[in-house]
Amino acid sequence: MGILRRLREWREDTDGTLKGPALKTEQATIEDTTDTRRLDFDIAIDTLFDADVGATTEIDLSKGGVWDVDVTENTTIDLVGASASGVYSVTLFIEDNNNDVDFDDTVEWEGGEEPPFDDELTIVSLSTRDQGSTYQGVFSAGFE
Repeated sequence: MGILRRLREWREDTDGTLKGPALKTEQATIEDTTDTRRLDFDIAIDTLFDADVGATTEIDLSKGGVWDVDVTENTTIDLVGASASGVYSVTLFIEDNNNDVDFDDTVEWEGGEEPPFDDELTIVSLSTRDQGSTYQGVFSAGFE
C-alpha cells in the first residue's frame, strides 16, 4: 500500500492528536501511538543545476535530474553518469541564444525529430531504462 494512501487513513482525534495505522519505510517508522498535533515529512525536490557549456556539454545524471543549460556557443549535449543499475529521467531547460544545439547519438526523439531550437526556451525531458545506452526524448518549445 502506498504511503499517501496510508496517510489518508490518519485522522485527528478530538484532543487534536493524530491517530492512524503504522507507517513503515526503509528509513523511518511512525507508530499509531504518535501523540503529536503535527506530522512533518521531508519531500525531496530536485535541485536545479547549471550546466557548464562548452563544445561538448556533459549532463551528469548521477548529480541530479534538472538542469539549466544556457548555451553560449555551439554545443553537443552528452548524457553521462548513468550507472549499470539505474533508470534515469532528466529535464533540461535550454536557452540556445542563436547557437547550434545537438545531442549525442544515444537520444531517440518522439516523432524522429530533434527539438527546433529557435532562440527561445526549450524544455527537454529524457529517460533511459537501459542504463544510458539509449534515451527517449520529448520536448516543448517556443517559450519566451
